[in-house]
Amino acid sequence: MNNETIVEELNTILRGTYMGIRSMEHYIQRTDDLSVKSTFQSMQQEVKQNAQALAERIQNLG
Repeated sequence: MNNETIVEELNTILRGTYMGIRSMEHYIQRTDDLSVKSTFQSMQQEVKQNAQALAERIQNLG
């Protein structure tokens, strides 16, 4: 695979990751259960960190 194809695929994954982050935000805002809210916030934070690492990798590839 060449870098262009890899970057395209990684960008597709990154877009899906951002959609997941937004979905979690939707549930965080709508739940009244503090335990569920905390769990979603922790999950969302981890996904955000992974998205940042993925974005950095894409930038490094060009």
